[in-house]
Amino acid sequence: MGCTCSSENSSPENDIVGGVGRTTNMLKEEELPEERKPMVALEVAASRQTKYRRKVRKYKSNLDLDYNSNKDYNHLRNLLDEPLGIFYLFEFAQEKELPDAKQVIHVWLGIDSFTGLRNLPLDEILELAKQQDEAIAPEAKEEHETLMNTIDFFAQNPSSDTKVVETAKYILEILSDMSKFCSEESLLKACRQDLESGIVENNANKIRNAVNPRKLQNRLFLYLIENGIHEKFLQHSEYKRYKFKFSKVYNTISHRDFDFMHPLGKGSFGRVLRVRKKTSGAQYALKVMSKQKILSGAESAEQVTIERNVLVQCTSPSIVRTLFCFQTSRALFLALECLEGGTLVEGMRLAGGAFDQQQTSFIVGQIILGLEHLHKHGILYRDLKPANVMLDRFGNAVLTDMGLCAKFRDSEFPKEHGAISNSGQKLSKRKSMSILKPEDIKCVGTYGFRAPEVLIASDSDAGYGPPVDYWALGVTTFYLMYGNLPFSKKPARASGILGPQTNPKVIEKKMHKEPLCLPRDIEPDTKSLVEGLLCLDAEKRLGNNVDELKSHPFFSGLDFEKLDNRELKPVYRPKFDEYPDDETPQFSGLAEAMTNFAHDNVLELFGGENEMQDEYSHVGRSNQKLFREWDFVPDSLLEPEWRKEDS
Repeated sequence: MGCTCSSENSSPENDIVGGVGRTTNMLKEEELPEERKPMVALEVAASRQTKYRRKVRKYKSNLDLDYNSNKDYNHLRNLLDEPLGIFYLFEFAQEKELPDAKQVIHVWLGIDSFTGLRNLPLDEILELAKQQDEAIAPEAKEEHETLMNTIDFFAQNPSSDTKVVETAKYILEILSDMSKFCSEESLLKACRQDLESGIVENNANKIRNAVNPRKLQNRLFLYLIENGIHEKFLQHSEYKRYKFKFSKVYNTISHRDFDFMHPLGKGSFGRVLRVRKKTSGAQYALKVMSKQKILSGAESAEQVTIERNVLVQCTSPSIVRTLFCFQTSRALFLALECLEGGTLVEGMRLAGGAFDQQQTSFIVGQIILGLEHLHKHGILYRDLKPANVMLDRFGNAVLTDMGLCAKFRDSEFPKEHGAISNSGQKLSKRKSMSILKPEDIKCVGTYGFRAPEVLIASDSDAGYGPPVDYWALGVTTFYLMYGNLPFSKKPARASGILGPQTNPKVIEKKMHKEPLCLPRDIEPDTKSLVEGLLCLDAEKRLGNNVDELKSHPFFSGLDFEKLDNRELKPVYRPKFDEYPDDETPQFSGLAEAMTNFAHDNVLELFGGENEMQDEYSHVGRSNQKLFREWDFVPDSLLEPEWRKEDS
């Protein structure tokens, strides 16, 4: 088969999380015509690296030719400036049987190789790809970290001069036909003379400095414009393939772009790791979720996708920001802002077991802003509790874990089907969440925090709305100040520690029928707020009118507009460890980080790494389509990378 990449000796990272869609092991090199090998080498080189690139770049004029003078010139120059553009332009010329155009592209590429662009032949690129896919010794990892580092091999290797001479011979062979599309014969004659002289003298520098190569490039460029090659390419299916491949190759993120600093937690969905992006040094909390586990029912693909869509759409500072999403063949990745202050449960412990009234007022005020934003999007949170609210390093409260969210109506924001993401980009219609019918909204949430109407939802077609979140807000407010639930004096029941035969819903229904269990010394404003939020009648519950809730005396002196704009200094400042810029990653890569969870968790010690590999086993192609809308890399994240690339 001419397989160039070994799957038997693949690295541990591929075993656990799968490939990132950039393998070449299906390529049959011996079946390729010689003339296509340079083009295939370009495509392979582009597809095996993470590269950041603007879709449209500006270029300096080349002698008397201004590439920015019109959009066609600029578009063609962009195509000729990157491997995929040249590859698909050449494929178009191949399919349409345009030998002159093929020669133009080859010569353009040859001149580029003399003036800066370095390209290895296909066999060497494939060999490098193979080396990347196989286990690499630690001392060689840095050398093989990205293909871009190895592309420079051409310029650094002692044989590079020989390659220049060989390329010059190839160009010389086809220059005799250049008069067909290049009218200035004197230019070609002078160029041929310099090439011939350089070949005879075996002088690579003379070849590189052949007379007016930039002027010759202009002739080649104008040929593609004037003969309609560029215009016809834009109407051809190869151009559609190019645009699709561009979006998959450029401006993408993979787990290889991060340093894995420290484990943060483990849940049914997978693992959470603190990571640092190699190019920018920015830190994120990276969720790694097993596709196989999702498909097996531990969490539905729909539920995981809902969390992703909610986080991508919402722009409130009181809702955790999703920076980007990506995937491999076996795992889903969700990169969230790193909230160093921990959960409210941890904050209560560090604050002595509970927050005071002033601290609680500030935190609950920010929770209200997060809920209000969700409800304006037509989304129910449905799992508000202290463990799902985290603090940033300054002490601001942020809602997290959107896995139980549900859409109950259209958004109040304009253009719902082109909702604005947290990057300022519009989301396509198919990425919007489906609105659930009332009869499809069921009982979900955490014991002790569920509203009365939630408990009967599975047996009713009535459904429920935003008041369920304000009920949970009432329970959360009381919990933050007193460390327990306001329904029962029994701590075992209040904390959710139930016997195997106990139905939690039955217990909760009984709790709701009993009077609230509030301390005798509770402040009147606190009592009024808690009782209003825990009103059994959802229509009369405080929060139906969010402005009325904000104006409650409990929040006296709190400016919600400034609070939403993060202009107020938090009352409680969490303690956390600073991450030094030169911090050494705890793990060498994702595989080691994921395996660490297996060693640290008693339930996984019996299976060890094998269990991890089973959990993150391969998912068939038919099921991959369930995750086709997962990837999300906003322009705001890429802007610094583009500036680096432009420079």
